[in-house]
Amino acid sequence: MALLSSSLTRFCCLRTNRINNGLYSPYLPCQYRLYSTSQVRRGLGRYVQIVNSKYESFLKRRFPRFFQLYHTFVEGIKLLFRDGKEVKRIKVNMHSDQLQFKDLPYRDMEKLRQ
Repeated sequence: MALLSSSLTRFCCLRTNRINNGLYSPYLPCQYRLYSTSQVRRGLGRYVQIVNSKYESFLKRRFPRFFQLYHTFVEGIKLLFRDGKEVKRIKVNMHSDQLQFKDLPYRDMEKLRQ
């Protein structure tokens, strides 16, 4: 039965959406789709946040010393990615505006130096 349904979905150029068991086709306009990808993304993000907060509260209760280490690591990674995004923004602006390193504002220069 599963073979028949999978071949039928391939034949119709439709895929099943495992989130709400609807049908999805990249060729259909948005008004005919059964869900919006941004809604799915937001719902998934909310779910991940809830699970993450429960995990952190569990760590905080059961393993307080490890939680300190974990929290420090996670916050450091967040700061690293934020700095990376900012450096990318500065580099793109330098390239698009034809700026040299010496022509940058002091803060941007300092961020690139670090």
